[in-house]
Amino acid sequence: MKLKRYSVQLLFTMICSLLLSAVWAQDPDQLSIPESDFLAIKSTLGDRSQETRSPIQSFQLAVALWRLGEHKAALAITDDLIEDAYAPSATRYLKGLIHLSQVQDVSIFRKLGVAKKAIGAWEAAVDVDPTHVLSNFAVIAFYINAPSFAGGDLDQARVLLPGLKQLDPSYSQLAEGLLLAKADDLEGAERLMLAATKTIQDPPVAWFQLAQLYFQAEQFQKAFDALEKVEAPGLWHYPTPGLIFMMRGFASAQQGKTEEARAAFQAALERTQNPKVKKRLEKQLKDLS
Repeated sequence: MKLKRYSVQLLFTMICSLLLSAVWAQDPDQLSIPESDFLAIKSTLGDRSQETRSPIQSFQLAVALWRLGEHKAALAITDDLIEDAYAPSATRYLKGLIHLSQVQDVSIFRKLGVAKKAIGAWEAAVDVDPTHVLSNFAVIAFYINAPSFAGGDLDQARVLLPGLKQLDPSYSQLAEGLLLAKADDLEGAERLMLAATKTIQDPPVAWFQLAQLYFQAEQFQKAFDALEKVEAPGLWHYPTPGLIFMMRGFASAQQGKTEEARAAFQAALERTQNPKVKKRLEKQLKDLS
């Protein structure tokens, strides 16, 4: 079973318009999508022109379209927001996530270029706001995880690490954990990532990173247990409930727990709105039958 495709997926609506204003008043980095109902956001805002949406509404719509796999439409909105200088770091961070999601959908000849667009967007976010923790972490994680021909650079990751440590020691622990994992020091990586789960402002991010580490180590029960710690739905860039259940399904399947895997994949299917992901889940369920 190919797990790497899903491990990168290593990032974000209100159903009722009466509740939308309360959410839209927040900082974009703190926005949440209640019940991860991205179709509700698209339905509420998708037919509105840019002129009739507030910037935060446009940001919400871009997030929803990204989660639904409508990448070109999502990018068009983020580009408009960047041109309007709205939330410069958060919007560029989102743009990088959209490009990263595109990598799995484009041809092999375009993957390299799209991946470089992702790191370019995150570096631009850091340029406009050097204190933006999520973008700083994304840049370092890219340098660690990407192959060298795609821009991976462990030395550059190490150079940037002290700056992240000053901004947020917990995210720095996650990044250091990724470096140790790259060097096959899985025990050291586990120790740092577990420590990060206790102090980080975004526990779901840390637990999900730890789950990916356990997948890498083929410790599938530990991966399942870590995924159970991920509380969702949460902020817009947290792993979605559908993704969490899908990864639980893979963890169970790798242990030969067919019924548990089937239940997890079914739960993921019921919570997933992205058509391409739904097809993958349907195939997983078919393969288990």
